[in-house]
Amino acid sequence: MRSKIKVIDFKTFMAGNHRKPTPKPKLTMPVYGFIPSVTLSSFLHMSPEIAGLYAVVIGVGAFAMLSHLAETTAAAYGYESLASFIDTATHLIFPVAAYSFIGWFLFTL
Repeated sequence: MRSKIKVIDFKTFMAGNHRKPTPKPKLTMPVYGFIPSVTLSSFLHMSPEIAGLYAVVIGVGAFAMLSHLAETTAAAYGYESLASFIDTATHLIFPVAAYSFIGWFLFTL
């Protein structure tokens, strides 16, 4: 069955007092015990494998940013053929490098 439609006046609607406040549940157990502590020393203390992975991620990001910067600069100064070459080389290098990295990772497990 449908419930009766409640009619409220405009001032009450605009004030937002027409809604019933929902009580917030109280947390009985401390949540901070589940969150690991992240400090500067724990972040920088890493194994050589993780440091190498960070180096690869930073290298890929730097290569992507530099290739984009070189491509846009070449296009801005009117060297469309150089910009097209950088774009083509980047579109070829990234997939080859990604699949090579995936293959290396799978074969060195």
